[in-house]
Amino acid sequence: TILAQINQGGNGTVFRVSNSNGQLFALKAIDRKNTSRDKLKRFRNELAFCENDNHKNIIKIIDHGTYEKDDINVIFYVMPFCPMTLREKVKGGIKHEEVLPLFYQLLDALKFAHHKKIWHRDIKPENILLDNQGNLLLADFGIAHFCAEEIITAIETRKGDRLANFIYAAPEQRAKDSLVDGRADVYAAGLILNELFTGKVIAGARYS
Repeated sequence: TILAQINQGGNGTVFRVSNSNGQLFALKAIDRKNTSRDKLKRFRNELAFCENDNHKNIIKIIDHGTYEKDDINVIFYVMPFCPMTLREKVKGGIKHEEVLPLFYQLLDALKFAHHKKIWHRDIKPENILLDNQGNLLLADFGIAHFCAEEIITAIETRKGDRLANFIYAAPEQRAKDSLVDGRADVYAAGLILNELFTGKVIAGARYS
C-alpha cells in the first residue's frame, strides 16, 4: 500500500509503502512508457547490484516486480524504509563526534563497490540514508558505471552523459567526454566530510 511519495527524480520515484502486516518499506518505481531505454537498463543494473550485494552499508533490494493496469506500466523494487537521509541529519544538527563513525561507513560502502569496479558517480547527502539504528546506507546507483562483470543488460553509462549531481561533482564530471571513475566518488566523499564538520560545501577559491 502506497502511503506517501518520498522523492522523485530522473531515475525513478520513491514511495513509502507498507505491507499487510503494517511493516514499512520504500518502493522505487520507474514508468516504462515514458523512460528511455538507457535509463530502464540502468534501473535494472541498479536492481541487480543492490539485490545481490551483501554489504551492510549498501541498501539491499528485497523484492522487485512489474505492474501494469490501464495506463500504468511500471517496473519497481522494494527496499528497507530509512527514516532519514544524511542531508536531513545535517540540517537537524550533527555532533562532531558522530561524523567520523558515519564517514567510515560511507568509505566502507565505496570500497566494496569500487572493488567490484562500480563507480556510484552521484555521491551526495540525499543518496545516503540512515536506518532506525543510525547506520549509514548508500543508495541510488541509478547513474553508476557498472563494469563488464556486473553489467547484465549490455549498457554502459556513456562518458558524455550529463550527470544529475553537480554540487558534489568532481571536475572531470563537468567536462565533456572525460573519464569518470571511482576517484569522483572519493572527491564527493571529501566534500561531504568537510560539510559534516562545517555545514558548508567547498565552492570556489575563496572558501575559508
